[in-house]
Amino acid sequence: MSASEVKYRRPLNREQIEVLNVLFRYRFITNEQLARYFGKQSGKAAQKRLAILEAQGYISKHYDGSYKLRGRPAEYYLLPTGARLLREKQDKKSSLIITDQAIKNLYKDRNASVAFIAHSKSVFDIYLGLKRLYGDKLNMFTKTYLNIEKYDYFIKPLPDAHIAMRIGNKDSKKRKRFFLDYFEDDVPFFVLIRRIKRYIKYYEEDEWIGNVFPIVLFITETTRRQKQLQRRIVKEISAAWMDDDDIIFTTTTVGALNKSIKEEDKIWQLATDTEEVLDLYSIS
Repeated sequence: MSASEVKYRRPLNREQIEVLNVLFRYRFITNEQLARYFGKQSGKAAQKRLAILEAQGYISKHYDGSYKLRGRPAEYYLLPTGARLLREKQDKKSSLIITDQAIKNLYKDRNASVAFIAHSKSVFDIYLGLKRLYGDKLNMFTKTYLNIEKYDYFIKPLPDAHIAMRIGNKDSKKRKRFFLDYFEDDVPFFVLIRRIKRYIKYYEEDEWIGNVFPIVLFITETTRRQKQLQRRIVKEISAAWMDDDDIIFTTTTVGALNKSIKEEDKIWQLATDTEEVLDLYSIS
């Protein structure tokens, strides 16, 4: 059923609005991911929320017979109608700005590529992994959040996410900031090289408006790709005649993140000194 065919829509509760919020920020998610987001062991409650939102024309999904044969879960995405409702209902204190252009961009999700969908889900998985470790100390802002004029000083293309990590107690205003990019193994290596070069150029052009340049976090799918990336970072830093601490590049793998059980776990390798493995708070 399309959004235009829905004759009656029930008012949504807080958690249903939050589902729309998650879909707007991360573009594609599965039922299992949503269950983890809400801290549920079973996916039944999450599935019910998704089914209600789909029936009311606020969200849709990619799913056909081939998904079932491959054991692939349905991939849910936000419809423009859902984004408009989210804009209307979101907390007035929210820093999320939903522009008309952002809503227009959602029309593309119906025909999104397999690679884009997979990447979106992976970025959400990374968020869930970090949130599990750092709780409410972590604020993660995705491309959808950052792709507005207010943040035009951010590196282009935008990172997969910008992270602001609270340092200290709940009342502390001190933040440690990071850029985060995730690279699947099937991404051509020249794309990674280009990304490293872009960060170096961005740093040299002094476009960042904060006092401290954010630490760059690169997450790879495998250790093999991580090592390739580390070697190339060192080469590009040397070619640019930069000091090792001008830009701090760190790397880890999805596997290392998933195995972490506490925030003090040391999983981040400095690209310029791979013997030094740190937790997020210790990187400087």
